[in-house]
Amino acid sequence: MNLFGMPDSQGMEVLAFLSVNGEEKGLELFRRFHRGLTYLALFHYPVNAKGEISGTIDKALVDEAHSFGVKVLMVLSNFVGKQFNPFIMRSILLHRDIQENLLQNLTSMLQQNQLDGVNLDLENMFAEDRELFSAFVARLAGALRAVGKVVTLSVPAKLQDDRQAHWRGAFDYHALGQAVDRVVLMTYEEHWAASAPGPVASTPWVNGVLNYATSQISPGKLYLGLPMYGYDWPMHDGKGKTVTHTRALHLASRYNAQIAWDDVMQAPHFTYTDEQGVVHRVWFEHVASAQAKIDLARQYGLKGLAVWEMKLTFPEFWQYIINNVPVSKA
Repeated sequence: MNLFGMPDSQGMEVLAFLSVNGEEKGLELFRRFHRGLTYLALFHYPVNAKGEISGTIDKALVDEAHSFGVKVLMVLSNFVGKQFNPFIMRSILLHRDIQENLLQNLTSMLQQNQLDGVNLDLENMFAEDRELFSAFVARLAGALRAVGKVVTLSVPAKLQDDRQAHWRGAFDYHALGQAVDRVVLMTYEEHWAASAPGPVASTPWVNGVLNYATSQISPGKLYLGLPMYGYDWPMHDGKGKTVTHTRALHLASRYNAQIAWDDVMQAPHFTYTDEQGVVHRVWFEHVASAQAKIDLARQYGLKGLAVWEMKLTFPEFWQYIINNVPVSKA
């Protein structure tokens, strides 16, 4: 339903990421709620500095998704070990022969496994590689589109363009938006594990990100990232731990904490004291906070939603999507 309480006549595409590390919960939720999906993005297939891609595709899962009418993407990433590696991307961006090797390997994986396309999750690049990255994405997208594959790209959220900014500076929204079929806005981590407590994606902050993004990229190509997690910050050291919706509700029940709703941030939160006397502050996501962001996506006329990630989701969220968001098939 839209902001006026009427059903939307135009559907939205919904993409959800699914970890390929054997996480059964995410797979079970996908099988239960596949009607709410357009794309399933298998996370992740790491690339190295020579353009070689690791990992094998679960062909049975691809076939199963296709039987549900859900298209499947593989997530190509420079996430190796415990971090996104900028030196891998620099090697690829500086050498045409490595790009060619990567493109051949990627095309082969997509075609042999009957995948519908790719999501590029390439992060933590050097800001000075900005133009090289835009040119690389355009080249890759053109080649894959020529063989009938969809190319989507995940980009960090930002409120303005700062060419020198760490993590964000390498992403030229305008150039990248012209090159690919869909752009996933990673509208999360407004507050993070090492920050002060607060929502992962408040609606005022998301609104600011969308205001800038839609000035650079056609709304008809944009997906709004929906985080399905929050953080539990112990106030004595401030280092937060990830919490799912289910975990947050369990904590609130266990410690008899009252869940409050912040009307400005449009997100739930609560405080509790553990057995050691440590005070914790928890901000998390639930259906109402997700709905507030989905309403923003509709206001801006975005193409769709991108859910991070299946194993963090909960049934009530998918029931809301299925009941209230007409999901279009690509």
